[in-house]
Amino acid sequence: MIRTYYGRIDPNEVAHKLVRNPAYPGIGTGFAGCVGVPLVPAPNKRGFHAALERSIRDEGIRNPPLLYLDGERFYVGFGGSRVLAAQRAGAERIPALVNVAGNTGPATRGRIEQRSLIRRNRSPVKFFQDPPEWWEWTELGLDYHYSIEKNRRDTFDPAGLAWTEGLEDQKFLDKEFSWLKR
Repeated sequence: MIRTYYGRIDPNEVAHKLVRNPAYPGIGTGFAGCVGVPLVPAPNKRGFHAALERSIRDEGIRNPPLLYLDGERFYVGFGGSRVLAAQRAGAERIPALVNVAGNTGPATRGRIEQRSLIRRNRSPVKFFQDPPEWWEWTELGLDYHYSIEKNRRDTFDPAGLAWTEGLEDQKFLDKEFSWLKR
């Protein structure tokens, strides 16, 4: 059974992202049909990553990344850029939504500080400063995203870039996210 928590985690414990394709080369996870691959920044988004790191350093994480914990490892489902930026900014703890697999014990759940259980089929939007338009409950727990990546089939959700509204220099958005109709 998968339980979903909101809490605070050490971003330096996150080194992998979850890929929902069992044929993809990666490490096994406690989540059916998924593998883990190393979490690395997109090399073509340097301006985005630098601006995000400054934003997190100045005001913290506005919207919790979506993580998965199988008792052994944390995996990013969505929000890897936020996790990497928090690591570079030296954050000790960040807010996160965490789907926890199986019958994990207190030691595993203890890696999520100040946690609160989110009841299945309840809205998670109260945990966001910029709530996503799309979220759903699946067999893997809570899922959400903002659809700002180039190959997403879904419509762009402007909430995913709301944190950039106060930035003096937004040129990186046009260069690194040219496909967005903002």
